[in-house]
Amino acid sequence: MKPTYLKISAFGPYAGVAEIDFSQLGENGIYIITGDTGAGKTTIFDAITFALYGEASSSIRETQMLRSDFAEPDTKTYVELDFLFHDKTYKILRSPSYTRLSSRTKKPTLVPPSAVLTYPDNCVKTGSREVTNAVTELLGLTRGQFMQIAMIAQGKFLELLLAGTEERGKIFRKIFNTDIFLNFQEDLKKKYTVEKTKYESLKSSIIQLTAGAVCPTEHNLYAVLSDAPDINEINKFSAALSELIFEDAALEKKLQKELMRLTEELEAITVKITEAEISNTQIEKIKTAESNLKNLQLMSEKYAAIEQLLEKSENAAADIEPVYIEFQRLTAQKKQIENKINSHTESLKNTKIKFSKAAALLQALQEAEQIKSDIVLNDNIKKELLSAYNKQEQLLNAAIELKNIQTDFTTAEKDFEKSNNEYNLLESAFLRSQAGILSSLLQDEMPCPVCGSTVHPSPAPMSKDAPSEEQLNSAKTALEASRENLHTLSNIAGVKKAELELSQKKHAESVSLILGRDISFEECQSALNAAITEVEQKLCILNDKLKALNIKNCTIEDTESLVEEYHKNTEQLTALLNESQKSLCDTINALKQHSDMLNTLLKKHDMNNIDEYKHIKIDRNETQKTRDEINNYKISTETARETLKHLSENTSELTSVDVSTYKLQKNSLTELQAKINNSLKALYVRLENNKNIQAQLSDKLAALKNSEKNYMLIRRLSKTANGELTGKRKLAFEQYIQTSYFNRILNEANKRFSFMTSGRYILIRRENASDLRSQTGLELDVFDNYTGKSRSVKSLSGGEAFKASLSLALGLSDIIQQHSGGIRLDTMFVDEGFGGLDSDSLEQAISILNSLADGNRIVGIISHVAELKERIDKKIIVSNDTHGSSIKIES
Repeated sequence: MKPTYLKISAFGPYAGVAEIDFSQLGENGIYIITGDTGAGKTTIFDAITFALYGEASSSIRETQMLRSDFAEPDTKTYVELDFLFHDKTYKILRSPSYTRLSSRTKKPTLVPPSAVLTYPDNCVKTGSREVTNAVTELLGLTRGQFMQIAMIAQGKFLELLLAGTEERGKIFRKIFNTDIFLNFQEDLKKKYTVEKTKYESLKSSIIQLTAGAVCPTEHNLYAVLSDAPDINEINKFSAALSELIFEDAALEKKLQKELMRLTEELEAITVKITEAEISNTQIEKIKTAESNLKNLQLMSEKYAAIEQLLEKSENAAADIEPVYIEFQRLTAQKKQIENKINSHTESLKNTKIKFSKAAALLQALQEAEQIKSDIVLNDNIKKELLSAYNKQEQLLNAAIELKNIQTDFTTAEKDFEKSNNEYNLLESAFLRSQAGILSSLLQDEMPCPVCGSTVHPSPAPMSKDAPSEEQLNSAKTALEASRENLHTLSNIAGVKKAELELSQKKHAESVSLILGRDISFEECQSALNAAITEVEQKLCILNDKLKALNIKNCTIEDTESLVEEYHKNTEQLTALLNESQKSLCDTINALKQHSDMLNTLLKKHDMNNIDEYKHIKIDRNETQKTRDEINNYKISTETARETLKHLSENTSELTSVDVSTYKLQKNSLTELQAKINNSLKALYVRLENNKNIQAQLSDKLAALKNSEKNYMLIRRLSKTANGELTGKRKLAFEQYIQTSYFNRILNEANKRFSFMTSGRYILIRRENASDLRSQTGLELDVFDNYTGKSRSVKSLSGGEAFKASLSLALGLSDIIQQHSGGIRLDTMFVDEGFGGLDSDSLEQAISILNSLADGNRIVGIISHVAELKERIDKKIIVSNDTHGSSIKIES
């Protein structure tokens, strides 16, 4: 990559546009960038880096700081860069995000970042991030790698030289992408942690498993558990647990045999108890049957009387009940009709009241409607009057405005007369002074421009108070301005007066039409005031009337419907009332007839009144129920008699037996059986628990063996890769890979460093750390051929350190290019002071840089060293002043 043209606008200290045509510097060689401190030399590097990657070369220069403080508000900030890559020209135009004053609103406006990359075939890629990615892909270098290879900025030389293993490792990680090896190390460490956790977890789970074992206090296992066994005593625990399981299995068989014997004895005694209880139950049943039959026989007279009463009730009900039911129905019907009549009477009364109210409301609504119509009419009249009144006010204000313009015209007229007089006086004085001006220019032996004479015996004197031509022109300008102002005011006053008179005439005609009589403009205001007052009084009276009517949410249509509805309801209710009264008369007549029939039937059955009938009357359901009860009594009596006969025949030889002795024996056997069952349950739980622990223990010990094998393998791999082996030097896998790159860098660096130190020094990588606790592999020493000893690079003098740093930076640049697929950048920039070098060292440094510029490469140097300025012909000179910086090329 070789820049061919750079254009900077409002960037850094450059207020306007600054351009660098690199073709003027030739195809190769060294050129120097020089100028005052702070003029903007490093800004050239910033501009190139910003164009390519969207960031400045220095990390302390943020993108938002790139806008020039010297720039005008309308000047845009951008960088334009043309560069060659593989003999093809690419163009980049990029702007940072910055704030500038808007040319229209004069307020701060944020300008967003933008970038455009134009390819050799005129294809275009836009967008800040997209262009940066495209440049990175094209050059094959990130911004950090580009800064290491092509642009060595201030303060970067010693950074790599004096760094320790950790710092230098971070630098190499970014440059050579050794993250994958670091990730490999970290993955191993994570796997080691996982396997260790798994291994320790298995050990803990095994110890925890032993705590779950159950055993009696007198057993050997109890003593083992009391000592809190660790993983090394697990075999002792396993043996004691197996012994207990064997003993518990034997005990379980013994208890089950004893339980079987007790079960057989319990079954035999249970049979005896059952047989005795059956015999006793049968004897009790005979006694119960005898008592039951005796009780039933005592109730025979009661059920005979009930049966007689039932027959009498049924005979009477056959004659009387139909008539009595109809009598009850007619009585209820009479009451229902009377209630209906009362209801219709009340409804008719309420409906008549509602009809009266609705009729009154309808009349009020009609009156309110007329009032509202009058209010709307007067309100419209008021709006017209107020509009006319406002127009009147506007015209009065316009008259005042016209008067002010006329006053301004009078003042301008006086100003014009004054300016005209002053100009005429100055013009006269100026013309009078022309002779004195000409005479002051006359010289002996030179002809007069008026008469041609070369002799000037009596030249006109110069007037002391004569005005200058500039004063005369100023007065003339003032006179023209006064004349123009007078003319403008005259036109405005004329137009305003004509417009006002026409508007006043039209307004008077409009007001006359509203009021219904002819009036002049001067009479309009008072007439409008009187008319507005009158209409407001009318509106007030109408609103008071409307308020007094107190009409709420009603319409004439709805109210008319209500009046019609209440009228219809009145007619309907009157008809219903008449019909109900006729029905009542018919019901009363029928009721009298049934009352007579009922009295006749009561006498027939020897009853004095209806209450006696009610007393003997039995409901149909009750009648059936009573008959069912009598039948059930008869059946129950016969059944009890048969049951007693049957029991007496089958139980004649039974005797009562005392079962308490049998039950005592059974209780004793049951308690013993429960005790053995409890013992078996506890033994079963302990046996199953310990068997489960024994099985889990076997599985976990096998898993622990495999886990230990994996854990020890991963542990050694992790510690080896991360440089953590005890007793070994701390060299991690990533650093081991980085040492390969470091050795190659030192090999290239020593080609320059040995030359620049006349063969005295070479840079070497320190093989061993000062102690086994420190990381090693990337430490740097210097070997002194004069003493035959190596020492720290920190012991080098300032000039020696510069040579070493420059050599290391150039060596790093070579290796990065080789590592990046053989990329060769045809331009290098060095921004570092050479002031610490003596003349020989300076000569050597220049020779090294010249060797870099062989072929098609150019090298740019920023320096203040006078000898460099003299030695290097090609110069980019940066100068600055109070208005910003500028650039000039000398070649």
